[in-house]
Amino acid sequence: MAQQPVGHSLEMQNLQALVQSQVNQAVDRSSHKLLGDLEKLMAARFDGLKKDITDGQRQFATSQLSAIKEIKYSETPAFKKKGCEAQYKYNQRVGDHLAEAHSQLQSLPDPVDNHVTEAKQQIIKGLDLDNTVKTAVGASLQNPDLERLAEKLPIHLIASRSDNTVKKYYSYFKRWDQFIRNKGEISLPGNPVHVALFVTYLLEQNCSPCVISSIVYGIKWAHSVCGHVDPTSHPFVINLLETSKRHAPVVRGRKDPVSSDMLRALCLKYQSCNDLLVLRDLAIILLSFTGFLRFDEVSNLRCCDVLVNPGHLVLCIQRSKTDQYRQGDKLVISKLSSIACPYAMLLRYAEAADIDFSSSSFLFRPLYRSNSICRLVSVNKKLSYSRARECIIARLKEVGADDKSFGLHSLRSGGATAAASAGIGDRCWQRHGRWRSNAKDAYVVESLKNRLAVSQSLLL
Repeated sequence: MAQQPVGHSLEMQNLQALVQSQVNQAVDRSSHKLLGDLEKLMAARFDGLKKDITDGQRQFATSQLSAIKEIKYSETPAFKKKGCEAQYKYNQRVGDHLAEAHSQLQSLPDPVDNHVTEAKQQIIKGLDLDNTVKTAVGASLQNPDLERLAEKLPIHLIASRSDNTVKKYYSYFKRWDQFIRNKGEISLPGNPVHVALFVTYLLEQNCSPCVISSIVYGIKWAHSVCGHVDPTSHPFVINLLETSKRHAPVVRGRKDPVSSDMLRALCLKYQSCNDLLVLRDLAIILLSFTGFLRFDEVSNLRCCDVLVNPGHLVLCIQRSKTDQYRQGDKLVISKLSSIACPYAMLLRYAEAADIDFSSSSFLFRPLYRSNSICRLVSVNKKLSYSRARECIIARLKEVGADDKSFGLHSLRSGGATAAASAGIGDRCWQRHGRWRSNAKDAYVVESLKNRLAVSQSLLL
């Protein structure tokens, strides 16, 4: 048999190797495609199965909830009037919907932080603070570490004031920004003469001194944050601010302070009353009077903010008007032997409302009535200003107070007046009322006897 040439044998081997390689590649591609199709099919089946399970669970939960509601609504108390029964059922359904909405909101991430962050980013963008910082930093941005710090700088500059203050200043600054841009000028940095002309425009529009000063402070804040020279320190602007105060309309007089005699008479009238609404109103009145509390402070009190000691109460004031850095404060109120004792009244209210002092719920919440039942609403909602004012002024009118002469701040003013008249040192009751300046003096109404004592002591 003739022997094949060596070259021909090598060529056949290379051809076989090439064919085998192509076959292997084709098999690999087919395997990968098959695996991919299987993976997609399994994922689709899994998603469908998960959806079916979720829908089934939702339907099951809905059917259970419907059954519970049906049982609940079937146990309606007997009412004399059909309309009362319908109103009772309606209130129950509204309460159920609110509870469902609350539970759903609780299961979602808290949007407050996101909203605050977004608002701050909008303010930074509105002030063009990013570009201002980059321009100020300049050539040093070539360093990666400094560039990273420069990106964080604007958000920290905005945080130099509280969120509410920043929001207020920025909204007032936008009024200046819109005005001056319509005139073809720039707002940052602002020209002091342009700011003075803008204040003149506000005076011509009969704006109140409060609005004008807020706008000026907003312009001052924006320039300070952006590192510009303050145009509101110009003498023109300073004098125009004084002009706005002199030409201001007549300021409403302060509300009269509540007296101790009025509160004793009110507590004597309801000495044996156990109505929850009355006890809530009296507890608010006595705590506000003895603690010199602003309504914002008393309405934000939570049950866990109250510490009941054998001889006194401790109220933790988490935030206050004069507490700019939110450090909090602790207020002590003594147990008294009088019928108008805030210690005893708070305990009466807590017992009637079944309050747990370890709870984080608001201490004073709205109430609801049904026949002879009076309870706090289950929703953790603090008492509104308008409703509190309505209730408390109604109580004070029962002991002869004029609703036009008294307000919620009359309780704070009345407590301060009583303390000053009793000879308590200024430093002590100023600390008790959380005043940071001599503004406390405006809350004290001197008696005619004390005012006459000045001229009587002149030894004439």
